[in-house]
Amino acid sequence: MKFQFSILSPGGKAYEGEAEYVSAPGLSGGLGILARHAPMIAAVEPGVTTVKLDGETRFFYTGSGVLEVARDETLLLVDEVRPVGSADEAKELMKAAAPTPTAK
Repeated sequence: MKFQFSILSPGGKAYEGEAEYVSAPGLSGGLGILARHAPMIAAVEPGVTTVKLDGETRFFYTGSGVLEVARDETLLLVDEVRPVGSADEAKELMKAAAPTPTAK
C-alpha cells in the first residue's frame, strides 16, 4: 500500500511522490512510517532518511526538523537535505556536519 510523501527544506523539494515505507531519525529513536499510520508529529534529528517504493530504496541525508503524518500523506520538513547513493554516504555527511568538541 502506498502513500504520498514529501521532503521539504528551505532549498526546495528534495522528494515528492509515493512511498511504501519511510524511515527517519526521530529524537527518541528511528521512526518507521507505512500507509495508514496513525497521525502524529515528531521532531527529527540529522541522519539517514530512506524512502522505499516498488522494490527500490532512495537515501537522503536530512537535517533537523519535523515529521508530520496525516491520513494518507506524510511531510518531512528539515533545515537541510541531500539525496545520496547509500546509507553510508548519508552517515558520512552526518559525521562531517557534527560539531567538533572544543578544548577547555
